[in-house]
Amino acid sequence: MIDAFKNLDNVGWGNIIVMFLFLLILVVGLLQSLHYIREFFGIETKQTLKDKERDSKITELNKLIDDNNKQIDELRQNDQKFYNDRVHDREQSFSIQKDLVENLTKLSDTLTEIKIDILEEKMERKRWNILNMADELRHNSYYIDRERYENVFRDYDDYEEIIKNLGKTNGFIEESIKFIRSQYKESLERQ
Repeated sequence: MIDAFKNLDNVGWGNIIVMFLFLLILVVGLLQSLHYIREFFGIETKQTLKDKERDSKITELNKLIDDNNKQIDELRQNDQKFYNDRVHDREQSFSIQKDLVENLTKLSDTLTEIKIDILEEKMERKRWNILNMADELRHNSYYIDRERYENVFRDYDDYEEIIKNLGKTNGFIEESIKFIRSQYKESLERQ
């Protein structure tokens, strides 16, 4: 082996480097020519078959990735739509709730007014029943039975309760009920 290096030394290291580069260029050109001939004639080698299979798998993977990205985008859009719908539903629910509360308040106010109107109407009927009885006792002398007296006394008790609930005062009925009670007492004494 030492002899081989001595022989190379005789040729010259510069020439050896030039020959090595020339040989390298020749090998590269030969490989390029083989590659060109293989492609021109459509010759398949194990390496090209592996490359095609690899490229096919890469294409399939890219297609799967694209499909998955599309599905992910669709899921994101569906998620965003669901979120937007949820926000809209919540806002709509709050609006409906607010309307219901307002309507219930109005209904409650209306029912309170109706209740007051009914109580006032009931109070007036009882008041007129008491006043009519007192008027009949003052102007007519015919017999009034015990049930009618008791009915007027119940009406007076109801009348007092109603005016108390309405926050009103009794002014005109007091004298009439006193008169009716005195007449009732007299009728009991006559019997």
